[in-house]
Amino acid sequence: MARLGILPFIATLGGMLVFQERCSSDRRRVDRATPCLPRGGQSYLPPMLCWIGAGLAALVFVWFGLRSRGTQRLRNLGLAVLVLGFTAVMNAYEGIPVPVVLVLVLGTLLSMLARRTTFGRHLYAIGGNREAAFYAGIPIGRRIVFVFTLMGMCCVGSPESCSPRGSGRRRRMPGG
Repeated sequence: MARLGILPFIATLGGMLVFQERCSSDRRRVDRATPCLPRGGQSYLPPMLCWIGAGLAALVFVWFGLRSRGTQRLRNLGLAVLVLGFTAVMNAYEGIPVPVVLVLVLGTLLSMLARRTTFGRHLYAIGGNREAAFYAGIPIGRRIVFVFTLMGMCCVGSPESCSPRGSGRRRRMPGG
């Protein structure tokens, strides 16, 4: 895409059409209850592990809150209370779902990547003004390829983390 100058939307649409045709021509059916598939999207963390993680996260927010000033201090202390409240509510049910933990971890890591690295600053520059980023000496093609690679790696785990949570009844798929 970066070398040929194809727009990302066009590449995504073309890829979707190719893979949709491939999936519709494949008549094998994978059921939710297939034992070879992991059940990460349908599992919960144990309540004790949730409390340990929430306690550590709250301590980190309190530590950052005590080191900061003004509204930043209130924001960090409020986040510590929010983490403990969220954990209490989720533990009253069954615990925190694994997909929620995955989203929180990925969101934190990608936010740190975007805000605290030169790579993230390069991405903001490319998104703001591509021509100015080119004249600033930023390797635009390499950065775009890396972003799409990173996005593809994130998409690899999405089917498992978003697997359906139903009543457990098997439903027959048409044509399968």
